[in-house]
Amino acid sequence: MQEPHPQLDQSLGKPRPMRFSGLTSEYFGIWLSNLLLSIITLGIYSAWAKVRRLQYFYNHTYLDDYAFGYHAEAIQILKGRVIVVGTLILLNIAASFFPVIYTFLIIILFFAIPYLINLSLEFNAKITSYRNLRFKFSGDYWEAFLTFQIMPILTVLSLGLLAPVAVKKAFGYVYNNLSYGGKHLTADLTYTLFYLMFLKVVVLPILAMLGLVYITTAIQLNLDGGIELGMFILVFGVYFTILFIFVIYRICCLRLVFNALRLDSYMRFSNTISSTRLLWILFSNLVAIVFTVGLAIPWAQVRKSRYLCDNIQTQTNPDFSDFIGTAQKAQSSIGEEFADFEGVELGL
Repeated sequence: MQEPHPQLDQSLGKPRPMRFSGLTSEYFGIWLSNLLLSIITLGIYSAWAKVRRLQYFYNHTYLDDYAFGYHAEAIQILKGRVIVVGTLILLNIAASFFPVIYTFLIIILFFAIPYLINLSLEFNAKITSYRNLRFKFSGDYWEAFLTFQIMPILTVLSLGLLAPVAVKKAFGYVYNNLSYGGKHLTADLTYTLFYLMFLKVVVLPILAMLGLVYITTAIQLNLDGGIELGMFILVFGVYFTILFIFVIYRICCLRLVFNALRLDSYMRFSNTISSTRLLWILFSNLVAIVFTVGLAIPWAQVRKSRYLCDNIQTQTNPDFSDFIGTAQKAQSSIGEEFADFEGVELGL
């Protein structure tokens, strides 16, 4: 699916692609040591492994010749994982021995999830920097409750017809509540584009799958011994269609977002991501990982990151450097640049 490219903003500079400078030969050592230490420590080191991995990818991702920064502490990630695991254990115990308490806890969790999502988004924004300026996320509880709790329920009740509305609201909530240097990012996403994407990426493949079900049924009814073959084709077709829809849908959402994202009047994003090319990269990456028993994971991650950066462009206002300088002075004046901050990473 090819979405229309936004017209270039003539008031901004020439579009420049982002750049990823990471190398498989460099990252392989980080990945291998992370894997071995995580195994030896029974998973405890995985928090430190995540920090090392993300620091490498952030520090090698460039926008206008400046790299991003990742500032999380591993102990924060470890605390978050302990909280999540502890919650799951508590829920399992309550479900097995105290069903009334379990029901009560599920209700509490239902209303707590929007708060936890906001907490996680705020944490991930604040540990990300660009040109020594931290990002900021300012969410609203009730808007998050509507977006992440109510809309999925309405989507199910509408038999999927409200899915584009739910997805658009989710992306809009995340990106429109982000700010950088005191200016909000905006993603002017429209329901029309999401419904067109839903039609092409979800509805048409489902219709194709129904056709496969019809053909499979015909095989079972008309061929001796065709039941086993028909069931194999049916199951394979259903799983392949679901995987195809999931991957293509994410790619198309990525294209929509990076054709609509901008930072006030200072920066605008666009992209030349090819859905078929990115799908091939993801598929061939998976094949390589399977045939190398996981050893191709570093190569696959570097390859995907390089393709995305090469095909995401930015236009910046000539006054962008002045904006950065003013924002850096404002940040330093309130002591945020290198200040420690509390928080945990919940993985939401």
